[in-house]
Amino acid sequence: MKFTHQTRLTIHSCRKRFARIFNQLFNSKIVIMFSFRCKIFEKKDGSFASAGVGILYLKPVANGKTQLITRADTSQGSVLLNLILTPDLPVQKTGKNNVLIVCIPTPEAKPPPVPVLIRVKSEEERDKLLSELDRLKGS
Repeated sequence: MKFTHQTRLTIHSCRKRFARIFNQLFNSKIVIMFSFRCKIFEKKDGSFASAGVGILYLKPVANGKTQLITRADTSQGSVLLNLILTPDLPVQKTGKNNVLIVCIPTPEAKPPPVPVLIRVKSEEERDKLLSELDRLKGS
């Protein structure tokens, strides 16, 4: 099979990107405690609007705290949700497969806190996510 010059450049750039991501994940000291595929909704103008689909990670940070971060399933991997779990963070289950958190979704977002809905695939995943959030936030 013959490849064009453009195809070879694309394959080469994909290999370089994969190698960079692999090195970031496996050569660093990042420890992922928990991860789920989910869809994030933010409440805007009285109704929930989709912020995107991505992977939710729970990972330890300094001082024994836990960070909840959700990155989009796109080539850029933009951050949909980024917060530190604290004991006073309101978390509750709503509906069949949703978890509701009232927070400031990202450090760049402006106050006041908004309701953020995390939708997972099943009720079992929702219960597991909710129990992990309750356990890790210290309540």
